[in-house]
Amino acid sequence: MGSNSCSSSSPNPKKLKFRLSLLLCFLFLFLNFSTATAFFRNPFWKPEISYSQHCNDVVPEPPLSSDNVPVSLSNDFLSFQFAFFSGGVGIFNRTSESGISLSFNPSYIKNTTSHGVHKVKATLTIRDPWKQSVFRRRRLISISYREDDSVFSVNGYWSESSGKLCMVGSGKSYVGSLSSKYPDVVLKLNYSKNNSIYGSLIGGTLECLHMKNDYNYFEPIVILGLSQNPDYEYTKVDKSDCLSAQKGGRDINLSPSKLDRGVCFFFGDQTNLHELEYWSDCGSVNCNPLRGSIEYLPYYIAYRGVRCDQRSRKVQLLLGFPNPNDMKSQFPGPNATLIAEGAWDENENKFCGVACRILANASVGDCSIGFSLRFPAVMSLRNWGSMVGEIWSKKDVKDSGYFERFGFQDWVGVIDPQGLRYEYTKIETVRNSCAQGKEIVRGKGKSYPDGFSLDMGFGLLVRNTEGKVASGFLRPQFVGDVIYVHQDELKSNHSRMLNMSYKITFLFEADGFSKLVIISAEGIYDRDIGLLCMIGCRHLDFESHDPNLIKNGSVDCETRITVQFPPLHAEEAEIAKGTIESKRSKSDPLYFQPLQLSSNSMTTSQAKKSIWKMNLGITMVVICCGGLLFGVLFKGRCILSKRFRDSSKYDEVPVIGNDKL
Repeated sequence: MGSNSCSSSSPNPKKLKFRLSLLLCFLFLFLNFSTATAFFRNPFWKPEISYSQHCNDVVPEPPLSSDNVPVSLSNDFLSFQFAFFSGGVGIFNRTSESGISLSFNPSYIKNTTSHGVHKVKATLTIRDPWKQSVFRRRRLISISYREDDSVFSVNGYWSESSGKLCMVGSGKSYVGSLSSKYPDVVLKLNYSKNNSIYGSLIGGTLECLHMKNDYNYFEPIVILGLSQNPDYEYTKVDKSDCLSAQKGGRDINLSPSKLDRGVCFFFGDQTNLHELEYWSDCGSVNCNPLRGSIEYLPYYIAYRGVRCDQRSRKVQLLLGFPNPNDMKSQFPGPNATLIAEGAWDENENKFCGVACRILANASVGDCSIGFSLRFPAVMSLRNWGSMVGEIWSKKDVKDSGYFERFGFQDWVGVIDPQGLRYEYTKIETVRNSCAQGKEIVRGKGKSYPDGFSLDMGFGLLVRNTEGKVASGFLRPQFVGDVIYVHQDELKSNHSRMLNMSYKITFLFEADGFSKLVIISAEGIYDRDIGLLCMIGCRHLDFESHDPNLIKNGSVDCETRITVQFPPLHAEEAEIAKGTIESKRSKSDPLYFQPLQLSSNSMTTSQAKKSIWKMNLGITMVVICCGGLLFGVLFKGRCILSKRFRDSSKYDEVPVIGNDKL
């Protein structure tokens, strides 16, 4: 028994061999896990790159400090989020300059045994604008980024005394939907010791360490970054000289002090794009602030805050003039971009600044361009923007770099509704143009919307003589001199004749091209008959007109708009209708064929009726279904089993959902 017991418990040699094989296999995989992981993540895995071989001539490699304590220097000193770059054929398949699409972010900075030399670890990210999904419309530009960035992890050393940084590393770059490159690189950057605007630029290169015939090779990339130096000093603020270039008399402006972040609210890291207005005949004088650097006359201006000191209200920013024929980037390159700084003037309630040219050798050039931004307290037909900007040359008229002053304006919201007023300038013209010679039969017992009613604004459809239809909005801005805000009937203005101002926008789309039309208008609303008659200023666009004709504020104020509103208790078929027509002769290049407009929105009374009908229908369905155990809702219909009906078929009652309102 004992012998048998021992023999039965002895292990099977085959099983032992199998278990040993599994154990060895497991140990092999475990010990080589990191190598295997690196291989599958990067099939072009290579050994560590030698720093001394590629960078010792720039910043010699010292040993790390024994204490290995991170240096007190902020990572912001070396990092940058805005940069231009050129080159990179092999990754981007082109040589033209791209926009602000490169960023550099150190993860740590450590001391070394060599005084003033620090070890740096960082990530360099390049985004190709040509891989962006761009949706472009005039004045409406939206850009969304794909996850196709080229990302490089680099290590190296930075010298405080020379300002030079040299790093080596590798990365991953997408070159197609199913292919990637894994290049080894050397990054070299030069930092300025100047803390003013003249030291704001960082020059450098990113070079590939592979041979030209290697799959991972790409051509060198030239970098021009914008420093985030936390010790930046504003030196041009007191030399902005806004008042000397002011157009007309003294302006009355609103203060942004009521906003949470004050002036910094308008100069965040978001790019703002506005259409330019030229006040001179650009066919006979120079209107181009970048003449000699760009061949096109700018149609747009973009600005973006780089840094903002909320306490001193000082801002550093970029001003870009994108090519209207290629809007992939609002800052297409250093030759089409200005670097600027300015401050908010408390006395004038105006932002005043100075802009400088950016030179190709990563330096700042001529700073003879002035600019201003303000929020006017009084608006009018021509001065319709809640934000107004101006740009001018500080040079003498005889100098080669001189250009005529121009500006821009846009509706960016109201920063102080209580202080904003409207000044009517075309009311007499409206009376003469719209009211004379028209006999209007007043409907007995009919009443029309009040000036502050929700019905005074609506979504609209615009049809031209060719039958093409555009959609848009007709929005009231002021009733009298008070900004339009919907009020209850009891608080509303019950005057018969009301002065009102409007903004009308609609978008025509044809052959893949979109054109946004904007009209500022003012006029008289007759509440007794529901008739609105206005004179409008159509904002001209450079894409559709000869730039030499675009002057005097870039607007055509020979436009007449009439709108007939439906009564308060109108039937469903009754909608607001009207016309937009040019007062110019047909031979005038700014003349356009009449446009018919109509509302595509319900009035408040029509909406209430619709809701009542919907509720009634739902109630009937609930009554229909609620009392029967086997009544069910299926695909928007109440279906009753035929055993509860005399009919041989199901009884189906349509159901209206809230989403169909």
